[in-house]
Amino acid sequence: LGADYFVSPKTTLGVLYDGNFWGGSMGGQNNTDITSAEQTGGLTQLSNLVMNRQNQSGNFNIRHQFNEKGKEVTFDIDYSNFQNRNEQNFDTEFFGGSMAPNLIQRNITPTTIGILAGKLDFTLPVNDKMKWEYGLKSSWVETDKNFKFEQQLDG
Repeated sequence: LGADYFVSPKTTLGVLYDGNFWGGSMGGQNNTDITSAEQTGGLTQLSNLVMNRQNQSGNFNIRHQFNEKGKEVTFDIDYSNFQNRNEQNFDTEFFGGSMAPNLIQRNITPTTIGILAGKLDFTLPVNDKMKWEYGLKSSWVETDKNFKFEQQLDG
């Protein structure tokens, strides 16, 4: 989603927004057969993954043309936010030789990333075939990730 507003024939203001929201789940079953000279056995693992994702970006920009020869200044500020939360559960059943109790595990990975960036650009024409372009840019990124892998013990 975006819009431009023409303040004057030489000045334009613009805004942009982009959003993506998604959630879902997946399940699966894996079977592994283990055979050796001493024993035969294997394992079956059931897994379930629940995912929620939100990605959003916004932009504000200004463009001003000083003259018809191409002298101009532009300014942009952008912010993006990415949020991802996954929770996956595993239930592993051993059979055959070892007969170990079920192994129950959980993996939780919440992640948040924020990005703020700003830039200022100048264009100065020297003649019809050459121009100088220069600018400034700065950005700031914050990432928060808390990866957990847990195993259930004693019930």
